[in-house]
Amino acid sequence: MAVGVVVLAAASTRCTGDAVDSSGALRTVVDSAGGVERVVNTGTPPEWGLALVASLGAGIMSEDAGPEEFGRVAGLALSPDDEVFVADGLNWEVRVFGLDGSHRRSFGRRGEGPGEFASLYSVAWAGDRLLALDFGNARISEFSPAGDFLGQRETARGITGSGLSLYQVGAAEVYADDFLRDQDWRHIYAGHGPGGPTGVVVPTLAQPEELQGWIECRGSDRVSVYGIPFTPRLVQHPGPGGLLYSAVTNAYRISVTRGADTVRLIERDVEPAPLSDAEWEAETQEYREFRRENQGLPCEPDLPGKPAAKPILQRVFVAPDGRLWADVNAADGDWWEVFDQDGTLLARLQAPATRARPAFGAAHMATTRSDSLDLDYVDIWRIEGRDGR
Repeated sequence: MAVGVVVLAAASTRCTGDAVDSSGALRTVVDSAGGVERVVNTGTPPEWGLALVASLGAGIMSEDAGPEEFGRVAGLALSPDDEVFVADGLNWEVRVFGLDGSHRRSFGRRGEGPGEFASLYSVAWAGDRLLALDFGNARISEFSPAGDFLGQRETARGITGSGLSLYQVGAAEVYADDFLRDQDWRHIYAGHGPGGPTGVVVPTLAQPEELQGWIECRGSDRVSVYGIPFTPRLVQHPGPGGLLYSAVTNAYRISVTRGADTVRLIERDVEPAPLSDAEWEAETQEYREFRRENQGLPCEPDLPGKPAAKPILQRVFVAPDGRLWADVNAADGDWWEVFDQDGTLLARLQAPATRARPAFGAAHMATTRSDSLDLDYVDIWRIEGRDGR
């Protein structure tokens, strides 16, 4: 039986079977086999808009730094009251702004005491508590919306690296990058709620060996490593109820798993963006110059040939309302496509430039970008057209 899902002024039909629609209209077809639901979305979805509300960032480096002069934006979170919480990893504090960009307050400082940070990586909301990830102090600190310290939770110690984060996938459901304390130190997502750790553990997937994305050149006195541009990689994100969303970026096919079981496959047939010779030459120039200057140095593997297209998926995100956002690099542009929890495609919007993970609110979004001087900015957007608004 077909079920009509109205989005903006367009209709997306979710039905079963092998129906084919060549009109370009958005259509969702669902099939099930072996307990796995396969959701195929075809056609062009309606577009949501992004209206820039405020842009935060001083664009300067000064001795008397103001609240908009960020050292390094490590994470963002939008509160239930629509305030923007910015984790500044180099200044060891959380700065709070209104949607209009006005600075409301700041809290935190460097240290080991209550409410202090040794390494501030990320912030997220679990109900009415702000969680702040601090691997340097081996804890997740808890704060009230006003910035009052409420307590802490244990996490791994001494972990460093880019991208370590908290992931808010529900109003009161957060996952944290963490590690099992066994001999292998296996990477997991550990569940948290307003009252503390939930005990839910979502194991992450290991990067397949065939997707190795770097070249290693070894000499007698040095090792040089170069990333292979445009190589496919594994992306993943925890979801509500202990789910894991994952995909290999050269195919628009997102797996939804719970433990070892695949629950759903979400698929799209979208033409990827072509890769030009000029783009390939520019991205591989440094490695090729290195090889010319070090012709006797063995490198493994060798640089592969230029692929015909760029990886179509860049990242996947799950918002606090449970919706899936896919960062897509397609032939017709860079898009974020939005799906409901059943895998039905709802809309797409022009992808803004963002370095860190975006923060999602009821009707707003916050993103981070850096300029040519590596200075950070936070952009606050109103999502137009969402839910018919």
